[in-house]
Amino acid sequence: MTVPPRGEYELEAPTAVIASYLRKTISISYLIGLVWSGKWVIAACAALGFLYSLSPLFGNGSSRTTA
Repeated sequence: MTVPPRGEYELEAPTAVIASYLRKTISISYLIGLVWSGKWVIAACAALGFLYSLSPLFGNGSSRTTA
């Protein structure tokens, strides 16, 4: 095994490191690809779960209590 001399390591540019990290994260296009590949049931359940979690926020309307 050879070790490069001091100061001769190859470093990536910071923007390249950030770009490679962002490519590994879940994106909208990745989720759409899953929907088109037959995994639409998972995406539909996730969307319904999201909407169901919002229902307590918007379902009751305004309420007023008297003391």
